[in-house]
Amino acid sequence: MPELPEAESFRRYLDSNSIKRRIEAVEVHDERVLGNASKEKMIYALKGHQIDHTVRHGKYVGAELDSSQVLVLHFGMTGSVKFFNKNDTPPRFATMQLNFEDGHCLAFTCIRILCRVFLSESMKEFIEWKKLGPDALDGLSMDLFKELISRRTGRIKAVLMDQHFLAGIGNIYADEILFRSGIHPMRTADSISEGEIASLFNNIGDVLGKAVDEGADWERFPDDYLLTVRGPMGRCPSCGTRLEMVRVSGRSSYYCPYHQFLGRVHSIDPPSHRMIF
Repeated sequence: MPELPEAESFRRYLDSNSIKRRIEAVEVHDERVLGNASKEKMIYALKGHQIDHTVRHGKYVGAELDSSQVLVLHFGMTGSVKFFNKNDTPPRFATMQLNFEDGHCLAFTCIRILCRVFLSESMKEFIEWKKLGPDALDGLSMDLFKELISRRTGRIKAVLMDQHFLAGIGNIYADEILFRSGIHPMRTADSISEGEIASLFNNIGDVLGKAVDEGADWERFPDDYLLTVRGPMGRCPSCGTRLEMVRVSGRSSYYCPYHQFLGRVHSIDPPSHRMIF
């Protein structure tokens, strides 16, 4: 499922292909993706306008129009964007398409209709409407993180994935952040020590930043990342222990039962990525 790094990759893709191109026509192929506007309203809001610039908050990408309105994209599990020439074969599973005056097109694709397209007067208004927390990469300070986590008592994995707590972290990157912090996913937020809070904060920035730098391409991640082995047959990239899985908030959570033991703390030294005991 696209999380913050994937959304940032999509934002950069839009930024490189679709800025300042005037929209000549709008095709809505599947109205189920329209989150808060009718087909007619969507077409009226977009036709004749251009995308001035793009923004991102958490897993949401906003295309800000010259009308000051924002087209907001959420990619669900299988959503993506595809820029192409009108003479090319359209991409499969296109749910909505913008046709530009210069003959190029932008399709919003989704195999499973779980993606959504919204209209908003501003990104700020959209964030407030959705009650999203601060952006996990660009909108977070240590003081704010400590304040936010002090209000929580649930499982730490569920807390990290709660978009009202922080916007952008999903199942996959939450596992990596917890692994690198030496914290079991079933620990409760109120059991996390001050030192562990600092470790979580640093690893949120490190993991998401690394994923953004690598274009969210897991094959380019270092070998010491859990993501490179995450799965039923995976082994801890540090000690070789077979990974175990628990379900947190209905999601599969993989962890090292030694370095993330529920009753003790082991963390990863950032410079060497070796475990400290």
